[in-house]
Amino acid sequence: MSLNARSGAGGTDPSFCAVYADASGLWFQAGSRRWRVDDDVRFVRDAHERPGACRFSIVVGSQVAASWGYSGPLADPVNQADPAFDGMEEELQDIRLFLARVGNDPEWRRRFGVNRNLD
Repeated sequence: MSLNARSGAGGTDPSFCAVYADASGLWFQAGSRRWRVDDDVRFVRDAHERPGACRFSIVVGSQVAASWGYSGPLADPVNQADPAFDGMEEELQDIRLFLARVGNDPEWRRRFGVNRNLD
């Protein structure tokens, strides 16, 4: 979850991001917008050359529905100074990274009720 709004090229990082399930399915919400996590939704998170500079995009079908730049966990000086800080900790601190790595996996989606083919 992101609790601090940050500006980025091409968009603003919403002040709140969450993944949740209800009776109708699995949802991703960013600020006041939300998307049902189904066959047509993909999550893309790119890191830039500057440590911690990231871009997150929500792709629906073949179109980018939303995209924004933000400062990820690697931008935090405490994390930069921690020799034990690794990809797992980064993923725990950044739901967008988690979604890009895990949220596009068909098996993960099936566990949460998204049962259609993701080929």
